Amino acid sequence: MKRIIDVLRQNQIDCLPSERFTLDVKMFPEGDEEYQYPRQVLFENPKLNAGKKSVRDVTFSLFRYFLDGSQRSYQVIDASLGGRYLPLCAGQIGVAVLERLDNGRLVPRRDLSSIENILAFPNVLEDANVKDLETKINAEMDSRYFFRSVRYNLKDEEKDPADLGRAMIIHEMQMLELKTIREMIKSNLIRSDRMLAKDGGLQYRDTKIRDLNFSKDDIVQLRNVIGLAKTFKPSLTVGQGRGRKDLGNLTKGLEWKERSTVISYWRRSQNRPK
Repeated sequence: MKRIIDVLRQNQIDCLPSERFTLDVKMFPEGDEEYQYPRQVLFENPKLNAGKKSVRDVTFSLFRYFLDGSQRSYQVIDASLGGRYLPLCAGQIGVAVLERLDNGRLVPRRDLSSIENILAFPNVLEDANVKDLETKINAEMDSRYFFRSVRYNLKDEEKDPADLGRAMIIHEMQMLELKTIREMIKSNLIRSDRMLAKDGGLQYRDTKIRDLNFSKDDIVQLRNVIGLAKTFKPSLTVGQGRGRKDLGNLTKGLEWKERSTVISYWRRSQNRPK
């Protein structure tokens, strides 16, 4: 970060080096009272008598591609901007795609995988100034560490600026995921018989779809993309009476090619799954 600090100081920005620390913590933890889980594991029909089931080898699957995004965020510098000391956040985002071949093997699609380094500035700096700083910083950096600059919005005064910087880096990761999906659709890789499973939800804001210029035909092809959002709590208790088990104990008893029964949670305000 020394080179970045030098560039900022050369441009009359007073900054203090901050000991780098990760921002990858749960920003919006779920309250203990928000979710309630069913006492009975009755979401799978027919019920699994042993509570687990052997998984057969996949000989054919509609799911041809698997996509996952990842991000790492750090607070690295505190800079005097607009009368406040505000954090500059650095992050690395990436998207990887796997393809299932006809013989069942999973292979990485390196042509569809990418990594980017991000610098998140507070929006007290004008966009033109940020782009100018980006050019100067990259001129001083090794080509392996090229940074792309973005600005995070300070409009929400109730949130820590560092959390807002991290939220912007997460936003950029989601945009990279969507960009990769759009490229796959335009290349006719995603079809009804060659579907994509993506790690995480698909509840993107309409603005993200619009900003990436998804055509109407592209949006139609999104029906061949599913999102798998998951949460795993080893301490979660399912069942009742003597049959109660923690998920951690339930899963550690699984052998190779075995799965547990399907478990569903429900919100307190909703009816129990039937």
